[in-house]
Amino acid sequence: MGTDEGRGNRLTRRQFILTASGVALPLVTGCRPHRRHRRVRVGICDSLAVQSASACVGEYATRRYDGLLDMLRNGTKAEVKVDYYRLDEQMVTAIVAGQVDVAVCKTWTLMRGLEAGGPGFERVLDVPGPDDSPLLRSLFLTRADGPVTSLEDASGGTVALGNGEHYESYFLALQRLEAAGVRPARTETVGTCLEAAARVLEGDVQLAAVSHYCADHSGRQLAGRPDVFRQVGATAGVPWITVALSAELPRRTREELARRLRSLQQNRAPADLETATFRAPIPWSPEGFETA
Repeated sequence: MGTDEGRGNRLTRRQFILTASGVALPLVTGCRPHRRHRRVRVGICDSLAVQSASACVGEYATRRYDGLLDMLRNGTKAEVKVDYYRLDEQMVTAIVAGQVDVAVCKTWTLMRGLEAGGPGFERVLDVPGPDDSPLLRSLFLTRADGPVTSLEDASGGTVALGNGEHYESYFLALQRLEAAGVRPARTETVGTCLEAAARVLEGDVQLAAVSHYCADHSGRQLAGRPDVFRQVGATAGVPWITVALSAELPRRTREELARRLRSLQQNRAPADLETATFRAPIPWSPEGFETA
């Protein structure tokens, strides 16, 4: 646990092509030869999914991807293999290693994989959350019985933020605090939203930024009920879960899958995904990534 001085969280700069259709491709691609075998490897990293639930959500995760995977299998003649990743960093590692052909993860996680040297990916579909919103944001939490009743009250205190793996609870949170004129005496970066929320309850920090889907679950896990926290603010939103295809897929397979997935945009999602409709990818270029 250390004070935040930007070390380890500063975005390195590498040029990307971000088009209006939501494509995210590094300028240098094709470093590895295209595979010829007929297997499509799907990597899923979604904190709300049962098989990849984060510690912050735990047993409250109920989302499943069986319906979407069936749609993928119906869209290609290739064998579909699925791997689930509980940590964003595990997903980034798999992307960089070229072990993922179809990525289902946070848009920020995908971009981190590209920036770290992974192959090019094309976003073809977004999967909204249970509230049918495709945007991910952070909420600012304090103790419900504490003296902080607004963001401004946190000036001069200690604030817990996520690390650079979590765009919403670090970069967006810092932007929101600055816009509100909040000047904490100290900020701390923590590994998980659950840890940030726990430090609020323990009185070690006065304010914590947590991913919006973790807010209620953190209260239930730490105290058995969600009302132990008071929400005093929220950040803007960024694209959440996206489905993207690797440029290293065989061309015909990639075209088959892209056509199938794009046909789902604005269509009703399978019931096990717990959201109403799929969405077209929302274009996004996070601060620190240069666009061509």
